Amino acid sequence: MTEVRVIVERRLTMLMLALAMAGPVSAAAQAQPPYSVSVTSEGTPFMTLTARDAKLSDVAAEVEKRLKAKVIVAPSLKDARVTVQIAGTPIEAAMLALAPRVFVDYELRRDAQPVAVGIYLLGLEDPEPAVSAVVQGNSQGLMVSGNTEDTGEPPKDAPLRITYARGRLSVFAKEQPMIAVVMAIADEIGVPAEIKYPSREVISTDIKESPMIDEVLFGLSDAVRVYVRADANRLEKRLLRVVVVGPSAK
Repeated sequence: MTEVRVIVERRLTMLMLALAMAGPVSAAAQAQPPYSVSVTSEGTPFMTLTARDAKLSDVAAEVEKRLKAKVIVAPSLKDARVTVQIAGTPIEAAMLALAPRVFVDYELRRDAQPVAVGIYLLGLEDPEPAVSAVVQGNSQGLMVSGNTEDTGEPPKDAPLRITYARGRLSVFAKEQPMIAVVMAIADEIGVPAEIKYPSREVISTDIKESPMIDEVLFGLSDAVRVYVRADANRLEKRLLRVVVVGPSAK
């Protein structure tokens, strides 16, 4: 009888230990958030997102963490909850699964994928965010405001000639300071330019009637950063700012 009693007591002890260990695991499982977000790290980012009756603000915070981009949720959606399941989806389409209206600010540079720096999740009646909501200038940089007034055609023999008409940009530069070219383009198309580094780079280029204004700008030099805002609903984008940075900028 003593041997049987010892066996029973051992089994009871093992059962109690198993239950004690299972308790914290079960609690941890219950504490898991009702959403998950992952983003590919190579090439163009694609998002996989699952949410079940989750607070939009919580999902937005996780998206911000994964993309390292500021995500702003409009006050009209502060109490919204979302249920969604998408896999391998581009950023803009993924965000449209969360909110009725979406804008995304990107940083563009030569030989690199666009990087999202700001995402806006809005209701249908919300106004578009301010241009400087995320992409802001530096008070220590040289700022040049764009001028949309027609100043006429430049002389045909000028070493720097820029024309912008009907949404198409032509740029001719022969051994000109890169900063001067950037500032002249910004002035012609009417967007702010910021010079954060006094580069002495000299460039030559000849571009005729290109509709890809952003590509023309960041194609001038590795030191040029172009910021654009994409309207995910209308599939449109517009220039926000062009910046010249120093060689240490990544």
